[in-house]
Amino acid sequence: MNNEYAARLNSFLPSEEQLVAFTKVPQCESLLHAFDRMTTWFRLLYDVRGSEQTAVLIAAAHSKVIEIWILIPLGLMHSAYTALRTFVDICTSYTFYSSHPIEWEAVCEDRANWEGRADIIEWNIKFAPKCREMNRAFGLSEILNLNYQHLSAFVHGIPVSGLPALKSIDKVNVLDEDLDKFTRLANETSESLNLLFLSVFHEELTSLSTTDYRTITRGLDRRKLGDVGIHLPRV
Repeated sequence: MNNEYAARLNSFLPSEEQLVAFTKVPQCESLLHAFDRMTTWFRLLYDVRGSEQTAVLIAAAHSKVIEIWILIPLGLMHSAYTALRTFVDICTSYTFYSSHPIEWEAVCEDRANWEGRADIIEWNIKFAPKCREMNRAFGLSEILNLNYQHLSAFVHGIPVSGLPALKSIDKVNVLDEDLDKFTRLANETSESLNLLFLSVFHEELTSLSTTDYRTITRGLDRRKLGDVGIHLPRV
């Protein structure tokens, strides 16, 4: 390997001591909880729908979680925001294509265009009874769209940090305020997607272990869920 390339690459990689110190900041624990909820859904859906071709979307979303987890310690916050927004797109797509194998095959064979995120949300609210009721109770569409707008603002605009210096390729240090912003948006993303998944896949919750069930239902308004016909047993 070219020595200069190796030196620049190594300068991006944090040492073990730096990683240990980084994981001790409060935001990291909050991020872990946010992605725990989504990876719990992924394990559940992969198990109960793993034979379908659209399981590739679950694997793709899971890979984005790994990508985000790597990008943040590297200081590449702009890339982390982009990955998080792509994560939302993939998860939203799964709520439609997992029950539309013909449309999925058409996309794979280049016979149809990919359904967009906004159109999928509109379809779910219009044709999935629980999703329609969840929209009335929680303002699901507004929550999902507002979360996506916030993510897009960082993708199309420029976050405070996360971009290499224009005159060189140097590692960017993550500031506390930048990590705070990303952590807040990651948790908002987890909460909004959790509501979407719950509205579409609520019948699958019976397959969860007690621990996983608590992870998914943590912080939910059970009264509102009961009003839309989703009754969650207390564990």
